[in-house]
Amino acid sequence: MNVRKSVYTEREQVQVPRRREEVDVERVPVKGEAREAPGAEIGEGEEIVVQVFEEEIVVSKRVVLKEEIRLKKRVVEEVEVVEVDLRKEEVEIDDRTEYGDRRQGPLAPERR
Repeated sequence: MNVRKSVYTEREQVQVPRRREEVDVERVPVKGEAREAPGAEIGEGEEIVVQVFEEEIVVSKRVVLKEEIRLKKRVVEEVEVVEVDLRKEEVEIDDRTEYGDRRQGPLAPERR
């Protein structure tokens, strides 16, 4: 009995999901005293506020809030087509023993 295994590679185009995050930036002019900003962790669909300060002369010098920068994070998913090499294996059995076609398993021929 001879058993031969072949491995071959085919070039195929497959669709692979790809994910990226994008940030929107909005500048908002603000007047008045500084206030506390939330933490810097941005969850999907949430926003954080980054405060930008400048000095302003008011009889004496003090720090006042000039503007806030609001950042929003969103997830963008898209499908990209890429070419990949996929390996496949084939098995060929040549049974020349005295029992001939008594092969078993998924490669055995059907008997009637």
